[in-house]
Amino acid sequence: MSLTRYEPATPRLQRSELAVPGSQVPLFRKALESEADYVFLDLEDAVAPADKEQARNNVIAGLLEHDWRARGKTISVRVNGIDTHYFYRDVVDVVEQAGHRLDTLLVPKVGTPGDVYLTDALLTQIEAARGIGRRIGIEVLIETALGMANVESVAQASRRLEAMHFGVADLAASLRARTVSIGGLNPDYPGDQWHAALSRLVTACRAYGLRPSAPPRSATRGSGRSILPSSPSRTRSSPRPRPRWTAPAASCARSTTPAPTGVAPCSSTAA
Repeated sequence: MSLTRYEPATPRLQRSELAVPGSQVPLFRKALESEADYVFLDLEDAVAPADKEQARNNVIAGLLEHDWRARGKTISVRVNGIDTHYFYRDVVDVVEQAGHRLDTLLVPKVGTPGDVYLTDALLTQIEAARGIGRRIGIEVLIETALGMANVESVAQASRRLEAMHFGVADLAASLRARTVSIGGLNPDYPGDQWHAALSRLVTACRAYGLRPSAPPRSATRGSGRSILPSSPSRTRSSPRPRPRWTAPAASCARSTTPAPTGVAPCSSTAA
């Protein structure tokens, strides 16, 4: 074994994740009372542009009003991407006002180590200025061609970095992949076209001490079937086994553990 060893990131129970739109305040308590280990209040994809500012205020209030940690939750906020004009206000406002109640920031569409460095620098300055003694972690979504091309260097970008999430839907769009549903499969592809990318992300995480997170367990509308196959050997006409568990009923839930071979991933549940 190599003498080079990377210490593991802060351990967190993260068997399932629950995404809650920052614009949907009634769902906050529902998420708090759910059985999910990890909740992230979303300021990005789940919030319309006209609602971004109000959603940010909602999230700050939700962090201050609810004791997420007392309920055994890891609490995170997904900010908008650094290529948007929302990003800096998301980080500054949320962390300055409620950073002491926050475990991690989830940064979407990370493409280079510099994206992580920028987030780290902002967090470091705000923590010092506000006297936040508990270091806030960083989690990133790898969901673009650039991010996947740089996944190993991104994994080493900051000591704050704790986890990398595989964003299959946006990656499909970035790669201009032919699919028949959001983040789904090309029916003419001989196997699972996402296995190589997911394996690369998991390898980078394990090498550098991070937690890997599998893609959301989405279902095609009306079919009740997973859009992600559980086995490359199964033909498209073959029936798929039923999920082993049902996600908690609040917003968009996802399992963070890749499904074993022969077991269909779990379906997302919307509140």
